[in-house]
Amino acid sequence: LPGYALVNLRLDWTKIGGSGISAGAFATNLTNKAYYVGGLSEGASLGESAAAPGRPRMYGIELKADF
Repeated sequence: LPGYALVNLRLDWTKIGGSGISAGAFATNLTNKAYYVGGLSEGASLGESAAAPGRPRMYGIELKADF
């Protein structure tokens, strides 16, 4: 399988305004690149090979409150 490079991003803002509230935003595989993370190479013995695709782009936010 060919090599690959991914772009992941995370931004955090902790203790917003001196409070116990924190927020974060993240994105993985920002360019939505198609890639493979592994597989089975059984072409010589079974005549068949398999590859496992990597995860597509994902993004989200997180909120946290400390008491």
